[in-house]
Amino acid sequence: MEKFKINARYNVVWLLSWCRKGLFFLLLGFGGIVSMPGHGEENRFKKLESEDFKVVLVDSKTNFSAYKKVHFFPLSVEKMTLSSAAEKSLRRNWRHFSEREAPGIIELCSEVSEAVFSKSEAITLTAEQDRETLVMQVQVLELLPVAYLDTGLDTVGSEYVRQFAAAQYRIVAMDPATKKMVLLIEDILQVRRYNSVLNNRAMHRSAWKVSYEALMEDLEKQLTGIVGS
Repeated sequence: MEKFKINARYNVVWLLSWCRKGLFFLLLGFGGIVSMPGHGEENRFKKLESEDFKVVLVDSKTNFSAYKKVHFFPLSVEKMTLSSAAEKSLRRNWRHFSEREAPGIIELCSEVSEAVFSKSEAITLTAEQDRETLVMQVQVLELLPVAYLDTGLDTVGSEYVRQFAAAQYRIVAMDPATKKMVLLIEDILQVRRYNSVLNNRAMHRSAWKVSYEALMEDLEKQLTGIVGS
């Protein structure tokens, strides 16, 4: 599938450049803080080849086989910006997305994460945050609107579309004992269904569910490989 281009400000170069500047912190979840590597520690991270994600960085000093469980904070849109590549009318139409639509999407994505990881044979979904748990969060960094949001109608639309948006995201995994980041994943999520659908609220929600489910399935597969290595 063709991928929309979003300004790749958050990539390996970005991560390592911050590492070289010294210790800094990344917010995770509701006020939780995960510390990133300090000066001279960037070589601890190595890039893994992945069939599903553009960037996968792991802490080479971490024994991932010790992790048996995963805990998810809700999807975060706190730092999300609308892409300047989108048409002005689309940016204007989506300007209240974080306040109005996002809360329902976040709840939906939490349900999807639970459904996917409840079936995992390699790692167990948990509400705990102990030494056997990877604490994770998906963070939307930049959103490129493709189709208009109709905030005045519930399920009525007149236009068929294949894609609703493209979202650049980061997945961060933290060790709860050390508060250090041990895994970082980055890519772009195509918010779409498998075929053209009517542009309405119901299909927007469905597109997020279908797309996020595919993301979680890819993440479960990636984590299975990492903790089993």
